Amino acid sequence: MSDTMYRSVNTEHAAYRLFLDGLALARNGWEKGSRYVRDFSGDTLVMKKDPKGRYIVSGKNSKKVDSGAIPVIDVENQKLADVVQGGDRVKAVITSSEIVVTVHHNTDARQRREKAFRAATKRRSVTKGVICAGIGMSTLAMSMAMADNDYQSHTDWVIERESKYSDIAVMNNPAYTSTTNIITANCEEVAQCDITPVNICQFSLPCTGHSNQGKAATGITNAEEHETDATAVVGLLNLLPRINAGVYISENVMNAKTSATYVLLRATLSLMGYDIFEFELNSSQSGAFENRNRYWFVAVSKGLNVNAELPIPCYARQYATLGDLLEPEALTQDMWADNDYLKTKALRDAEKGNGFAKRQLVTPEVTSIGVINRLYAKRQSTAPMLTRKDGKERLLTPVEHARAKGCP
Repeated sequence: MSDTMYRSVNTEHAAYRLFLDGLALARNGWEKGSRYVRDFSGDTLVMKKDPKGRYIVSGKNSKKVDSGAIPVIDVENQKLADVVQGGDRVKAVITSSEIVVTVHHNTDARQRREKAFRAATKRRSVTKGVICAGIGMSTLAMSMAMADNDYQSHTDWVIERESKYSDIAVMNNPAYTSTTNIITANCEEVAQCDITPVNICQFSLPCTGHSNQGKAATGITNAEEHETDATAVVGLLNLLPRINAGVYISENVMNAKTSATYVLLRATLSLMGYDIFEFELNSSQSGAFENRNRYWFVAVSKGLNVNAELPIPCYARQYATLGDLLEPEALTQDMWADNDYLKTKALRDAEKGNGFAKRQLVTPEVTSIGVINRLYAKRQSTAPMLTRKDGKERLLTPVEHARAKGCP
């Protein structure tokens, strides 16, 4: 028989202190009065039974056991600092002949990722991984930001379940290179062996179940009820130990912040040794013409000691009005349409009292527009459309769309 215990080490005093007790000791033969020796060897503490050993297992009285005492091993030694390696938890494996105490796996992972991150930033070249990548807009933004600050970055791998998005990215996105591993799969089906550890990981879990529009369309109340998207977080949590990034960056709709999915995710990252910084960002910071409110968080490994008081930069707007970003009329004159079916649908929606009745019809004079969603080309009720005096409407062109979002 053997037992494994995860225990805290008290690091508040001059000497570190480890306290092991319980029936796990007794059932492996470490009863009160047993003698043993200790050996600190680097980052490992080994205690072996020895009738002539210097140390003795003590005990505390208890009516719950036949012997009347629960065994206790109390180790107070500064050398435990080499075992905990900056953390405060250890793993103790107990057998009938010895007890082996080693660093907690979360602390070990933290030490490895922080060492790798510091080495990468010192040589000014970092690696990235992306989960739920889409066409890789945030991936490219990260690469551009790194380049602006004289850092090289390489996208080692991306996970995206829809190949049509990955195909667009491979053809058009300079953040994807010939050595980037494109993984087409649901996040939850990706095996740990499919990816490699990276310095920075970006992810944007599916927002359909979190957004008001997505909930209305699917008839769900909580994001975790979504038929296809709910388990994406399970896949991410499964991959975290393998990724072991120094920094995680997440973006999603505002509702995601209070969802069970993100409560669980933040709690897990905190347990793994990350400081988490949360932000609500929109066009005030990005300078984009499209006003897209988004929930962001950045999780940074604790030992990297990031200054949480650093100000968030705000970028100047490129366009004062919608008219400033529009393409010449000669290029768009064939795009105008009556869209009678959308007008009729708006009347039906108004009669039903649902939220899709109010359309987002805009003119060149407006100073901002709402969110342009991923299904924009389908001409939906809620998407922004340019309108003119004769009642005709049109979508923004791809160039105008990109300008509104502030992307290439």
